[in-house]
Order: sequence, then C-alpha cells, then structure tokens
Amino acid sequence: MASIVTTGTVSMKKLYAYDDHGSVEGKEGAAIFIYFNTGTGIPECPSSVYLSPKSPGYKNLVAFSLTAYVAKSPVRFQVYNDAPRLLSGRCEVDAVRLE
Repeated sequence: MASIVTTGTVSMKKLYAYDDHGSVEGKEGAAIFIYFNTGTGIPECPSSVYLSPKSPGYKNLVAFSLTAYVAKSPVRFQVYNDAPRLLSGRCEVDAVRLE
C-alpha cells in the first residue's frame, strides 16, 4: 500500500524535464525532476521529487510546480514514499501545495 507524506516547506532550485526518462506508454510527457535548496524532511527522497505522466493531474502538477518555481514561492509537496513509486531516488508527487 502506498504511503503518502508531505515535505516541509521548500524552495525549488532547479527543474529537469525529460522526453523519455520516466515516460509511460500511452501517456504524453515524461518525468520532471524537481530539486530543492533545502532538504524535504523525507528520508526516501531527501533533496528532490519527480512528476510522473501517469498521474491523472500531471499537467496541473506541472503548471503548479512551474508557477511556484518562476515566482520563487515556498511550496510543499505531498508525495508517495513507497519503493515501487521511487524513480532514481526520488518520490513521486501526488499534490503541490502553494501556501
């Protein structure tokens, strides 16, 4: 069963978007890695998380993340921290919280 946890408040340092890494057959897009200036507070993904195209709200999650990045807004991420959903040591994002 997936465990969902929330990061501490973080600021994003950089975003990496891929055209094939983390792609899902039948879905548009691929993984987007999000790196932080500070730690997440989550041992399974201490310094970065990722957005997956298999998420039903992928485009919304991308839009929220990009908005927060450009605005340099503090943000929190709700993520899955269970092993099957980790990608290259990053937790999969379930929700983006602009607070």
